[in-house]
Amino acid sequence: MKRLSYLLLLAALATCVCAPIEAVPGAPTIIWPTIGAVVESNVPDITWSSGAYTAYQVRIGTTDDPNNGNGWDSGTVWVSGSTGGSAMSGYLTPQTTYYVFVRLYDASGWGPWSAYGNSFYVNGQFLNDPYLIAGGGLQWWDYVCYNPDRNEYCITWQNGYVIHWRRLDSTGANIGSEMVLSDNSSGHHFSVVCYN
Repeated sequence: MKRLSYLLLLAALATCVCAPIEAVPGAPTIIWPTIGAVVESNVPDITWSSGAYTAYQVRIGTTDDPNNGNGWDSGTVWVSGSTGGSAMSGYLTPQTTYYVFVRLYDASGWGPWSAYGNSFYVNGQFLNDPYLIAGGGLQWWDYVCYNPDRNEYCITWQNGYVIHWRRLDSTGANIGSEMVLSDNSSGHHFSVVCYN
């Protein structure tokens, strides 16, 4: 009798059609800032590559631990079926090393945090809240921002995949030399900022 019950149980299990178990999103890969990058803004964009998800969370902290969001924590940000992503952080303390972590969510739950070791150094900061005074059309695009605390302007423009930046005084004369901010911006989100 035990043998017959055992055989019936095995037969029932063998014919069971089980629904597949949906997996949570995989850990995203941080694209920017790159490991060890020196970031000239204390409000950097965080960019990652990933599979599909419906929400994300970014944590930036001073230790290599995703449970530490003492620099900035985005909280849960809902999106519409995204792959890859970008988020502008909150204000971070200049002259500080930070670690960034991202995790993704879908109907199956939260996936794991991105890899450990994604550190970057915040070198620059906004001296004030600069504002856009002109935009559009120089080459691919251009923007001019004004910093009233320093009475100077900065202009950024993109020519092909190269992003340039220059500071100007109130008469329009160059301050220092032109800088290349990125020499391959294809596929990357870029924010125009005025600082220094």
